[in-house]
Amino acid sequence: MENEIDLNESNLKPWGMELKTFCMLMHLSQLTNSVIPGFGIILPIVMWATNKESSSSIDEHGKTLYIGAYGYA
Repeated sequence: MENEIDLNESNLKPWGMELKTFCMLMHLSQLTNSVIPGFGIILPIVMWATNKESSSSIDEHGKTLYIGAYGYA
């Protein structure tokens, strides 16, 4: 994974957040599983599915989360 953000993605604001913040929250959203069982699997996948076409960074992070979520199941 690259740490650099593509220039055309620099103005992208998924769900009104900065791209790096959105990707971080995708990962942290897995912790909601401790509050609402099953939600820690569903929320990151929904976040990824709604924005995967708009950014390659989101797509890469989402695929990582998807593989990890089903690795735990």
